[in-house]
Amino acid sequence: MQILNKLRNYFGLKIIGKSINDNVDVLIALGQKYFNQGNFVQSQFFFGKALKLNPENVDYLNLYGQALHKNNQIELAVTIFRKAINNSPSDVRAYKNLGSIYLAQSEPRLAIELYSELLKVNPLFGEGYYLLGIIYYTLLNDQESAINYFKKAINFDPLNYQAYVYLGDIEYNNKHYDQALIYYQKAVKVNNKAEEPFFKLGLLYEEKKNENTAFNYFMRVLQLNEKHEKALYKIGLYYDNKGNKDLAIDYYKKVEKVNHDNPEVLFNIGAAYLKIDKLDLARSYLQRSVKNPKLARESKIQLAGILGHEEKFNEQIELLNSIHDKSQNNKVILSMLANAYGETHQSEKEMECYIELSKQGDSDAIKWLKNKNVSIE
Repeated sequence: MQILNKLRNYFGLKIIGKSINDNVDVLIALGQKYFNQGNFVQSQFFFGKALKLNPENVDYLNLYGQALHKNNQIELAVTIFRKAINNSPSDVRAYKNLGSIYLAQSEPRLAIELYSELLKVNPLFGEGYYLLGIIYYTLLNDQESAINYFKKAINFDPLNYQAYVYLGDIEYNNKHYDQALIYYQKAVKVNNKAEEPFFKLGLLYEEKKNENTAFNYFMRVLQLNEKHEKALYKIGLYYDNKGNKDLAIDYYKKVEKVNHDNPEVLFNIGAAYLKIDKLDLARSYLQRSVKNPKLARESKIQLAGILGHEEKFNEQIELLNSIHDKSQNNKVILSMLANAYGETHQSEKEMECYIELSKQGDSDAIKWLKNKNVSIE
């Protein structure tokens, strides 16, 4: 009786006259409760019990199938969703649920067949065309078919701003920036509360070398979501490139709060601190970014710069030589090595660096060699 009273209070039921096992409303409510809590095993248990009481109910079939999917019981979930489709061919939920399984299993062709089947039954369902567009664009790289389906999606659902964004992305990736601009602007017109179209407009204006307009769009993104990691990074980069290292660091640190492991941000914070001679802070960030394989070399160059500021030239030489790869562009490394060899009175090695730099057309190296009366061929 105590359990029944708790259930009555929890679900707001005035009367629970049947046992829990016979009360479909309670079973479904419990299933939903556990599903929302991420306890999919318990959710499946209660949805299954409800389905036994009404095995043809499309709502219960969809709920049970979703729980099965979450519990990785894929074969049974497919069977359940297929039954839901057979019971109600125009109900879009089972099609979408089953389609998500096919896509998760990397079976785009099965998903295409499924959504095409849905559109035969419900040709006005705009989201069906949108889903087909996504599959053709992101999984099959068939841009022509994707464009066709995204445009159909907009015809049936003019408020689908994401379809405009995808159309803009296709044009953007093909470097058709003016056409991409039209689609992104339409997306904004349809939904001016969505962050993505504004961010895409910022990227587009970056490509068009209009950094101030790009900046304004990135700031618009932050008005909608002050924790938007990529927009924060772009604003930090804008100030960084303008030489305002303090403001750049402020925005980079905001990114760090959102994602403290973002290696590019850690590197940029370290490099910015180095520019304003805050060496200890610079080192602390660069020692974190150096752990990322893609940024290891650049981070070590910056760390070598710190050693140069501290006049630890022998340590600097050792670090620079560890990353000196003659197959890559090493002008920065060679310049730093030349200076360090000069400071440590290793004149022969200093000259070797300047000769190599002169071969790469470095004007300062050429001038230095001429002052030393070294002929340059």
